[in-house]
Amino acid sequence: MGCGTSPYLFSFSRLCKEYVGIDIAPSSIETAQKRAKDLNVEAKFICKNIVSEGQGKEKYELIIDSFFLHCIIGKDRTKVIKKLSAILQNNGEIWINTMCNPPKNSDVPYNQETKCMEVKFEDRIVSTRYFTTPKELKELMLENGFILKKEFILVDTNQDNYLGIYTLG
Repeated sequence: MGCGTSPYLFSFSRLCKEYVGIDIAPSSIETAQKRAKDLNVEAKFICKNIVSEGQGKEKYELIIDSFFLHCIIGKDRTKVIKKLSAILQNNGEIWINTMCNPPKNSDVPYNQETKCMEVKFEDRIVSTRYFTTPKELKELMLENGFILKKEFILVDTNQDNYLGIYTLG
């Protein structure tokens, strides 16, 4: 989910029977397809908005959130978590890798009230990233039927990252 240009393609493709990357950005999908061709790796890439589009009938053994979930804001977060549970196979895992906690860089336009990074776009303010706490993210996953297997918080001088491994309960 949120494969972007698929920077982990080579590593993960060696571990998988089938590699499917999904991202909303057509330019990222194009770059990922080129990367797969250059690396001679068999992979499928889908340009799709997982929030507004149906999830299809495919079931996956492993779903990797590659800095995707922090782009999902508000009520859409619960929608996406429900969609992820619908496409995960029994005993499958979801690995979440997302930014957490407020940004530590004071240059980042962060709104403490909304917990979002915000940018001015034309005449309005647009939220672009949601910085949940690890506790809030874990609660969201547990509320939606996931079981926590393992979690880590990577503390950094600029931004903390949350790494969680979940399975369906």
